[in-house]
Amino acid sequence: MIGTDIKDLLIKEERIAANATISVTELSGGTSSNVVLISSSDGLTCVLKKNQPDVIKEEAAFLEAYQHVNFLPTVLFKEARNEYMIYTFLPGTCNDPQREKQEMLRTLVREVVNHLRPVPSWGWGWSESLANSWGAFLDQERIAAKRTLMSFLSEEDHLLVAQLIERIKEHPSHYQPYMLHGDCGVHNFIFREGKLSGVIDPTPLVGEPLYDLLYAFCSSPEDLSEAILMEVVDELTVGSSFTKMSIIEHSIIVLYLRMSSCVQHHPHDLEAYLQAWSHWKSKL
Repeated sequence: MIGTDIKDLLIKEERIAANATISVTELSGGTSSNVVLISSSDGLTCVLKKNQPDVIKEEAAFLEAYQHVNFLPTVLFKEARNEYMIYTFLPGTCNDPQREKQEMLRTLVREVVNHLRPVPSWGWGWSESLANSWGAFLDQERIAAKRTLMSFLSEEDHLLVAQLIERIKEHPSHYQPYMLHGDCGVHNFIFREGKLSGVIDPTPLVGEPLYDLLYAFCSSPEDLSEAILMEVVDELTVGSSFTKMSIIEHSIIVLYLRMSSCVQHHPHDLEAYLQAWSHWKSKL
């Protein structure tokens, strides 16, 4: 769908006027997405995204559930077979190096995480492989991450994460299921003048809101200190209550999972993550 087809659709959906002209520019998408920017002469700027139907269906459902959140795109149209969707364009730049981490996280909590909503407890994690508890989901993620991290961490490190997750599994009723963004990292953040202004590309999962915050915290290797995180955690108003030690334990788990992604996609950052790993282990 390009050019005239897009224009006809936007006219039909009453998004643009019949006499408007449009321009279409291909954007760099994710590993499996095709993304184009659509600009019309009467002021509409939006994004058309194509992907696998199950991916489009879940992403659109997340955005529609949180359409009241200004930092997220608004779905304008979703194709009936979930082959593509059109949503509002959030102007700005990705992964701005001028960002200040604590301010970024504080804005994320206030503008996105604190607006997350609980969902029925039909399972935890990703829809295609729901686990029966929050701890069981984290354990699934740990097992996958361990295969990547075998050459970089000691067996003692792997055992530590397994033990921390076992503690979580011992108290399944303590945790509350929410619909999370699921890929809430700096690679999906939009910045304007160095400040966080939007969040894109959700990969929805059911979990604790703390996870989205910790994922964001661990998604870049700078400023991974306890002091920065703890001040922001105090601003969370959703999810379960956590002791300081429980937050530390969850942080170690999410950092472990992030290091696995780092090895696969950003190996040049690994040394900084390993230093952070030693810092966080010392907090136990």
